[in-house]
Amino acid sequence: MSRVVRLLALGALLAVAACGQPVTTPAVAGPPGAVPATAAPSAPPTSERHAPRVPHPKDARGIAACELLTPRQLVELGLRPESARPAHSRLTRDCSWSAGEGDVAALLIATDEATDGLESIYLQRTGFAVFEPGEVAGHPSVRANLNPGPFCELWVGVADDRLLWVDGKVGVGSLPDPCERSRRMAAAVLSNLPPLT
Repeated sequence: MSRVVRLLALGALLAVAACGQPVTTPAVAGPPGAVPATAAPSAPPTSERHAPRVPHPKDARGIAACELLTPRQLVELGLRPESARPAHSRLTRDCSWSAGEGDVAALLIATDEATDGLESIYLQRTGFAVFEPGEVAGHPSVRANLNPGPFCELWVGVADDRLLWVDGKVGVGSLPDPCERSRRMAAAVLSNLPPLT
């Protein structure tokens, strides 16, 4: 699935979450035979919450996506700091970096607008071909891929109402652990953020 389609899917998901009203959106198109994902209604009341709470929320408000990782961290991740390509929308900020021919990593963060955070992902779990809850640096996470395969789209709760999306290997390619770079990127971002006060 192309990065553009994934980012459009996230934008639709976050727009629904930010509005706080049930909305039906068209299915996200993927490769032939792929399972489409649709945006879910707003999160239920706290008593019906599906996603784990974020025990130690972080604050990334006002930080450009390309500044969420330091040049040193990017080099340690095998990425070229000078290759940063920023983008943003009303709800999200995006940055991608290159490691070489066909090797691209990207992250997208929704921090300035309160959303339903990781709950938004849990509410549409049946639309994902892969859904694997986990944890990164003490923060709840989910590997949630729209399509099966050796991809790792990692969603991390920065706070209960803030969400980070990381894909450490955008594009085609098979790795022994497709989530390794995604987890390392997310942990590095979290280590750079101050506590949410």
